[in-house]
Amino acid sequence: NPAQGHITLTKRDKRQSAKNGWQEFDKEQLKTLFDAANFGKLSKDDSRWVAILSLYTGARPNEICQLDIHDFQKIGVTDCVEITQIGDDKRTKNDASERFVPVHPELVKLGLLEKIQAEKMAGHTALFPKLNRKTLNGPSNTVGKDFTEYLAELGLKPRGTGKMGLRSLRPCVVTELAEEGVPQGWREL
Repeated sequence: NPAQGHITLTKRDKRQSAKNGWQEFDKEQLKTLFDAANFGKLSKDDSRWVAILSLYTGARPNEICQLDIHDFQKIGVTDCVEITQIGDDKRTKNDASERFVPVHPELVKLGLLEKIQAEKMAGHTALFPKLNRKTLNGPSNTVGKDFTEYLAELGLKPRGTGKMGLRSLRPCVVTELAEEGVPQGWREL
């Protein structure tokens, strides 16, 4: 490891980092976020789709924002999305982050396959062609800011010194999978 010895994190440092990190939404907050009366307040269509995809896949916001039409495939009879760094200006956290995720039936009901087809018919190769993949903080920067404003409008705040935002949906999925007995290795991709 070329970085070995450069930074040493103590248990105290790790606890402090967790305290200040991304907090997951509780069930009531999720109901408020995705309530039809509120959800329209999220100003951008891309922001709404990224939030829904985050909720149903547990993928990182940047992974969702850089999806290409080609990343959606049928494996056997199951519609899946491939999280991969193959493509223009795409990256994943690490090699183990590359994976196939089944498309939840609720996403199909909400019109995801129609959105994919519409972007394809418009000549786009990206699912979210308006998002800039070359921004410093990644393509989710714009939708992340939009989502943070939405949280403020709803009055949803983290407890203590933690953070809440689009990234907070990922631990919600991980927790739900754990409660359903999904093995840890499958939950943490």
